[in-house]
Amino acid sequence: MNHHRKLAPIFAVLELHEEGLIQLPEPLARRVAQVDRLAAGPPDPEPVTHPADLVRRAVEDGTPLPTAAEVAEQTARIDAGQVLAGAIGAELAAVGESTVNGFHASADSLIVETLRPVHSRIVDDLRAVLAVLDGHGLDPAGLLDAASKVRQARRDLDTLAATYNRLRGGYGALIRLAPPTVDDGRFSELRNGHEPPFFIPQGATSMAPTDPALRLAWLLGNGAELWMATPAERDARFAEVYPPDQSRQPLSTAG
Repeated sequence: MNHHRKLAPIFAVLELHEEGLIQLPEPLARRVAQVDRLAAGPPDPEPVTHPADLVRRAVEDGTPLPTAAEVAEQTARIDAGQVLAGAIGAELAAVGESTVNGFHASADSLIVETLRPVHSRIVDDLRAVLAVLDGHGLDPAGLLDAASKVRQARRDLDTLAATYNRLRGGYGALIRLAPPTVDDGRFSELRNGHEPPFFIPQGATSMAPTDPALRLAWLLGNGAELWMATPAERDARFAEVYPPDQSRQPLSTAG
């Protein structure tokens, strides 16, 4: 569904709801529906003719010129349409802003109660398919003669990786609304993001594959603790690993 640009900061979350991956709390879903209703505007009105067009049409058709009453009727409808459009636009701006603010205020509960259970299920499913693939490799070309459950597990790995990334996209949208105070990003995806080989010192390059499925297999194969933490949980983890009096190596902007 195409939502109004006022909801752009939460598009990634709304997409998860629409595909059925998550279920938004009813109050937030209702606010989104209100924005969409306002953005759609009123039902198509009857055609309105500008007074100048009434005169021109009468001259061209050889019919009587419009009366003052006819002109007044069309002018009133034009004015009413402009007033209505202005009122809808003002309400759309207000409701759109309050809706995004509602997601901001609910960011923690959305992460914990809505996104995190789905994240846990995906990670469990990833571990299950990787267990089936263990010893077979991950190159689809090398699995052509493998058992059907192995080939299916490889397809499932791609599907789960895509779903995982979409969920992370929704999480990222919420984090941008309510970012951590201390964590610089190293605990965004991993609880042990400070450990090698996950931590990337400044100037270094990540060892992780770029393919989404292979990347997740690499992370889990190397002991990554995938999590979906609130900003406060990330800050707490950062403070736990890096006490205030302890220096830390800067995080690389490399992949």
